[in-house]
Amino acid sequence: MTVKFLEGEKPYRVRKIEVKRSNAIDSVKISYDDETFWSVGHDGGKADPRVAVMAEGESIVEVTHEAFYQKHAVGSGFEFVTNFGRRFIFETRDLTTKLAQERVTVKAEEGHEIVGLRINRGMLLGTTQQEMSEGSK
Repeated sequence: MTVKFLEGEKPYRVRKIEVKRSNAIDSVKISYDDETFWSVGHDGGKADPRVAVMAEGESIVEVTHEAFYQKHAVGSGFEFVTNFGRRFIFETRDLTTKLAQERVTVKAEEGHEIVGLRINRGMLLGTTQQEMSEGSK
């Protein structure tokens, strides 16, 4: 899914990604530079002390997700890759298997960045993307 903006409307920038986890990844929260956020999951678990903070001009261009089929969890592992080549990895200690059949990788379309995830019952169904700003390409 690609976000379309109205004339004069400016794209929002991902500023940080925060994760809460227990046995599974309980929630993912993506905060934007316009002070809004997107989140999925429930308010269980503990906040992972590692927060993925984006540098100026940095964007998420790839996400790998390991599924954990459960009503409230959002998965057992995530890896976010940026256009700067940085990797932010969030995994559970007990549930992450790293088995190929349990993992899916989604890459941003050419010239786009990932700004949201579509997750249902612990499965990544897709991403929300928008065009990168000139400083991020």
